[in-house]
Amino acid sequence: MTADRAGRWRPSGPRLPSLAAFPFIGVALLPFLLAWDEWARGIFSDPIDWFATWFLGTLPSLAIPLIGAAIVIRHPRARRTVPLLLFGAILLAIQIAGVRLYVPIGGLLSDPTFPNEPMFELYRAVYTVLAVVGAFGWAYLASGLVRARRYEEVGPTWIIVSAAVVAAVIPTALSAGAQDLTLGSTANGIVLMALAATGLVAGFAEKLALGYMAVTATRGWLAGEAPRRGWGLAAAGAWLLLVALLALSALPLFGDEWFQSYDPTWIFPAISLVYGAGGVALLAAFAMGLPDTQDITWYDLADLDAAALAVAPRSDPFDDDDDDAAGGDMAVFELGNRRLDR
Repeated sequence: MTADRAGRWRPSGPRLPSLAAFPFIGVALLPFLLAWDEWARGIFSDPIDWFATWFLGTLPSLAIPLIGAAIVIRHPRARRTVPLLLFGAILLAIQIAGVRLYVPIGGLLSDPTFPNEPMFELYRAVYTVLAVVGAFGWAYLASGLVRARRYEEVGPTWIIVSAAVVAAVIPTALSAGAQDLTLGSTANGIVLMALAATGLVAGFAEKLALGYMAVTATRGWLAGEAPRRGWGLAAAGAWLLLVALLALSALPLFGDEWFQSYDPTWIFPAISLVYGAGGVALLAAFAMGLPDTQDITWYDLADLDAAALAVAPRSDPFDDDDDDAAGGDMAVFELGNRRLDR
């Protein structure tokens, strides 16, 4: 990230990964480290089947954690300039790491002489927690993009918001219809019912947060935020993720007769391809330097009162020298549909 004379920061060009990027890279490499024998054997024995079954299913786990690496590489001062984006990327990386690690760890902790129900309940609880972590991750990522916005809203906002809400509600409703949420007569049945209901709520929250991300990126793209291609890729990626989740939840609607009449082997690779393409599009968006913080100071312009600042200009709170040659105090003003600082 480079600074101009007024102390404003913008994404820097491509550069070597910093130390802060390596934890995200490590999370992205977890599928290859945990199943190295499986993918190494498959890539040489049957490359087409390996690509369709293993790689496409692993692609989102590879791309989404690397969003954090892209943020810290393109924004070296991300902790101060785009903190919400960085925190959201950290939460998403934690979610991916949890999904990848809980199966081998659970296998090590399981006891063959012990009933399977407690382990099943533990898995359901872990998945619920990870869904909540993912929901906060997408919400923080979207909030970081909102704070970087500089232009007024354009386009049919209510249509975009409605589409995102519908894309979150339908998969949740289909999942609820496919599960047995009846109250059991035993304590174990009550626990399973509670875990199933909690998992549905957590899953809905995650899809709603992803919809928030899709709406935010789409609004930024329609408003012409910079870099426009980055906002467009982020919007396309978030919508592709929602479409893949919707398609996956709609599979139970097709009965066994449909699956027996048609070849279903292409369905899951196709859904994995759409989901993986969404993750790659989001990664490419942040690798392009999304968002451009050239005209954004280190504090959130959206939370400031422009009229008050016009009377009493406020300097950058992180600048130790308010009267240096860079320009001294900076005031905020409105210009057309764009909010700038000077």
